[in-house]
Amino acid sequence: MGVSNGRLSLRDFVRVTAERPAELYGLRGRKGVLAPGADADMVICDEAKRVRISTETLHDELDYTPYEGMVVEGRPQTTISRGEIPCHDGRLLAQPDCGRLIACDRPNAARTSGKPVTGYDVTQNRLIMR
Repeated sequence: MGVSNGRLSLRDFVRVTAERPAELYGLRGRKGVLAPGADADMVICDEAKRVRISTETLHDELDYTPYEGMVVEGRPQTTISRGEIPCHDGRLLAQPDCGRLIACDRPNAARTSGKPVTGYDVTQNRLIMR
């Protein structure tokens, strides 16, 4: 997952996956941080677990994923959202409509240049667009 093999520090992982996306979409302080009043979800991962991605293992009710068949290391074990556990050990436990929309201030922030986002440079704290 980047952290387990030393490619990213845990701090950089949090910055890339939570803090910076929240900031880009105008959600700083409301998402991407564990703090009183913030709407933050936590995911506990098993970094050693290898898993093959397929539409059957995802919970999005779509019949397609561009990652079909890809084997990755690091599997979410437990998700915690507002004190509830919506997903554990690959099983979806949440009830329909249990989520809450947090409206963002800048819905197109990641595409402002008209170029697709292709990565993230943690050393520069910026998106890479090509």
